[in-house]
Amino acid sequence: MPSIGLLATIFLIFAFGGWIKGLVGIGLPVIVMSLMSWILSPAEAATVLIVSAIATNVWQAFAGPPVWHLIRRMGSYLVCIFLGTAIGIRFLVGSNTALVIIALGMVLIFYAMFGLFVPHIQINPKREKFLSPVMGFATGIVSGATGVSVVPAVPYISALHISKDELLQAAALSPGIAAIALGFALGFSGNYLQEMIPVSFLAVIPALMGMYYGQRIRNRVDPIRFRRWFFMAMLLLGFIMTMRETFKFFA
Repeated sequence: MPSIGLLATIFLIFAFGGWIKGLVGIGLPVIVMSLMSWILSPAEAATVLIVSAIATNVWQAFAGPPVWHLIRRMGSYLVCIFLGTAIGIRFLVGSNTALVIIALGMVLIFYAMFGLFVPHIQINPKREKFLSPVMGFATGIVSGATGVSVVPAVPYISALHISKDELLQAAALSPGIAAIALGFALGFSGNYLQEMIPVSFLAVIPALMGMYYGQRIRNRVDPIRFRRWFFMAMLLLGFIMTMRETFKFFA
């Protein structure tokens, strides 16, 4: 088990990530993996993240209207996340953690740039059957390699012809399934770190508490302005992570 100081830091990170997720419906895995990369290895951070990512996203996915029709619609996308994760996990658990963190930083930069500058686009429903497995596979590879499933998942899901409620549910289904796939991939590869499993379950408490309080104040905050500041923070954090680990890698 980690020290008391390390546990307290982890729980604060999860509470903050849950609070952001409660406010805007996204952000827990991105915040947790990026901030914990400063104190844990990528495999340790991914192990701690899994249970909270599943719990918070199940809550969000099933909190609205019935979700089963959306699961059927996104079936090929969700299944292909597992296939991609099984490939990407080899990068996450490799010996060079600097490259993993550089990749994570670049994912954050792309994610933030998309959120800040790319106008809303929509995908022709006729192309969805072809694109869903491709996007699911790509999301799985990125999730397996970095522990974060926002690329290309968020751009793809936001471009689907679905209602606002369905968008929030889809934005929870994707990272929830990605977290389950990541857990299986870590387990089958022998890298689901036993000593971090209790921390993973304990971290659910601050994550859910943060999410609850974030939801309570959601209506008091300007969502557009808050999202802008959130993406700007992710852009800065991704840039710092990438530069820091790049200098380490070539030093």
